[in-house]
Amino acid sequence: MENALKYGIKTRSDLMIVVTCEQLENAVTFTVIDNGGGFSSEKLISDLPPVESETHHGLANSFRRLQMLYPTANMQLSNTDDGGAKVTLHVARA
Repeated sequence: MENALKYGIKTRSDLMIVVTCEQLENAVTFTVIDNGGGFSSEKLISDLPPVESETHHGLANSFRRLQMLYPTANMQLSNTDDGGAKVTLHVARA
């Protein structure tokens, strides 16, 4: 949410953010989607960037904290079809 506001508002005065949470039988998935400028091709990755990376420190730190509680958690960064950013956190339930 913080990154969606921080970076999305730079490109859109009409920024919209959608947060969803879906509970399946064995997992919970959280998704944050915005209609901002999305991730650049250089920053767009499918897995968590290393913490030493020059970008995405907030995402990396948040993900590390989540993995301390839920070691099977994973995160994916992508762009939506209309160019916004999408971050998905998937946590398998024990």
